[in-house]
Amino acid sequence: MIFGFIGIILGVIISIITFYIVRRTFEYKSFIDKDVLRTGLFTKGFEAINSSQWDDAISYFKQALKIAVTKDKITVFNQIARCYYHKKDYEEALKNLSIALGIVKTLKNKNAENGILSNIGLIYFAKGDFLSAIEQYNKIIDSDIKNPNIFYSRGVSYMKLNEYDKAIMDFSKAIELNPKYTDAFINRGSTYGIMKEYNKSINDFTKAIELNPHNADTYFMRGTVYIDMEKYDLAICDFNKAIELKPRDSSSYYNRGTTYIEKHEDDLAIADFNKAIELNPKFAKAYHNRGYAYGNKQEYDRAIEDYSKAIELNPQSASSYNNRGDIYLKKLKIEEATIDIKKALELDSKLAVAMVSMGEIYQIKNDSKSARHWFEKALENKNQLSEDQIKEVQQLLKELENK
Repeated sequence: MIFGFIGIILGVIISIITFYIVRRTFEYKSFIDKDVLRTGLFTKGFEAINSSQWDDAISYFKQALKIAVTKDKITVFNQIARCYYHKKDYEEALKNLSIALGIVKTLKNKNAENGILSNIGLIYFAKGDFLSAIEQYNKIIDSDIKNPNIFYSRGVSYMKLNEYDKAIMDFSKAIELNPKYTDAFINRGSTYGIMKEYNKSINDFTKAIELNPHNADTYFMRGTVYIDMEKYDLAICDFNKAIELKPRDSSSYYNRGTTYIEKHEDDLAIADFNKAIELNPKFAKAYHNRGYAYGNKQEYDRAIEDYSKAIELNPQSASSYNNRGDIYLKKLKIEEATIDIKKALELDSKLAVAMVSMGEIYQIKNDSKSARHWFEKALENKNQLSEDQIKEVQQLLKELENK
């Protein structure tokens, strides 16, 4: 007998942990000397920046350095660093900001110094050195406790370090200082979502929507939380709005399709995955979940085709191998199923559903000892399984005992 153990639906493509990155640009405040302006070098430099011609901008600003007075060099080095930042040459960016910081300290201009420190923090954040970014923000906060942007930026850095309580505190401080700080509400809502404090998360996203009702991403993220809360109709409403505001976003179609699967509305799910794939033909997870929906409809050949495409696009996906193996199992293609399930376990040795599938294969082969081994091993990893799945495995073990 083949037991219809549920395979894996891949989760939402943009999870709650995908938060808004710091929405700030380089700060620069300085009056430029008229002689420098007369050369046109600054104008040409900024025009090049506006056209994303980073190398040209660097060249113009470096020429400006030769004639700039001391205070103007702060702006010049800052802009050179800005260009290197966009080129992802972070070491050069830091080098230029360090020079600017040295100059500004001689002028004893605390506001300008904090602006440079903020930019250094931004560079460290881009490098993934979140502790160093936090160090820069701490220095600023020591002298300026009323800047909501710095608390926000530090909060995002804490979020990247999984220090969620500290992130919440910083986002809350940013909101206290600026009650209309939409991104702070969004990221605090995201953090609450990670912490599974779903009601608080919903409240923050709702506030962010009140402040900016035209941001598709906020509806998308709130919809994601509603999925976690199993409030599928509300999730679909939010994804509908996200699609209305951003109709070329494949992720919203994907998430709505995943929600339809949870509601057992497989035809609607397939239609959404079709659209997601139309918008993004390399969307491996959309192929995977469409395959899952086809499997639910017992259209096994289509399911296999989609899982095969998902594997082609993402050959490291243990779940796609597992689900294709599960379909082969339903078609009694035991050899093909065995190959796929073994590959899934090779890629993820603790994939509980693959262990169950392997147990089913041995059960079909009348190898009760091996089947029992895999079912018991699956229960050792039961944190991956739903309550219904756990009960099904336990029932499978009881049936083996009765033989």
